[in-house]
Amino acid sequence: MSKNKLYLGLIVILISSLFSKAYAINETNIVKKDSVVIVEYITCTKDLIKQGQNVIQQQNLVYDEKNKVFYVININNNSLDIIDYSNLDSLKFIKKIDLSAYGKTPTSLAFANKTLAITIENKVILDSGKVVFLNPNGDYITSLAVAPYVKSIAFDEIDKKVFITNFDASGYKINVIDISKGIENISDANITTLTYEKEKAADSFIKLDPIGIGMTMVAMSIVFVALILLYLIFIYIGYLNTSGFRKKSLEKKGKLEEASKIGEDAPGDVYAAIAIALHLYQSQIHDEENTVITMEKVARTYSPWSSKIYGLRQSPNS
Repeated sequence: MSKNKLYLGLIVILISSLFSKAYAINETNIVKKDSVVIVEYITCTKDLIKQGQNVIQQQNLVYDEKNKVFYVININNNSLDIIDYSNLDSLKFIKKIDLSAYGKTPTSLAFANKTLAITIENKVILDSGKVVFLNPNGDYITSLAVAPYVKSIAFDEIDKKVFITNFDASGYKINVIDISKGIENISDANITTLTYEKEKAADSFIKLDPIGIGMTMVAMSIVFVALILLYLIFIYIGYLNTSGFRKKSLEKKGKLEEASKIGEDAPGDVYAAIAIALHLYQSQIHDEENTVITMEKVARTYSPWSSKIYGLRQSPNS
């Protein structure tokens, strides 16, 4: 019974490996739609396209199956390369289209309805990006400015729309371009932007601590801990500076024995002698008293500041 299970497992593994090899095409994930095969990922292998000394190492390309042509984004040269694949045994370089006039770096490529769409980041990243539309020969049709950080693009052939994704640390944006009236007639009015913003850490903390008690406790704890650490550090630095200064001064005077004792703890008999001396001093303070001091209050006649009666001479007794 166990041998049968083992054989069955080996058969399943063998079948799955055969299916995986059948669908793996030169380490490339391919999605086919109508007459266009969109190659989403390509690995740098011996099949890389070479033109002179330039090696195209790109992850964005599309294949027009009807015309047997590859369209490849070349980031190194900021260009779009058109490659003929009519001969299945070899590739033939057709032409290179310079994209530097539209921006700094092409990021993604899509092909549908005999139209190429390329997203390009601007030379200043924070500025708006751009989507450029070309015909199958690489000729310019039109272009539109979109949100910055353009990353990828896709056609919706059914609804006649183009989707462009943009994302950064704050979230995602999708620019939707309506091309139902033709690529030649599109303008900024045909762009709709959908936005998704990620929740900020501060907003999450507000939900957890709406009143602010937690924030107050954390802030006060940090302050008090910092003050305690600074106090201990300053005490230790002061001790080191004082003992070091005394030791150096004694060494200069030639009192090496006294200098060597600085920083050492006093022996226990020293503390005992100090304690006994303090006890005797406190107990003998009032043993002998031979002087008595008496303090009496002297009566003084009250006199307002404006009274003149004390300045007049009294009449003799009759």
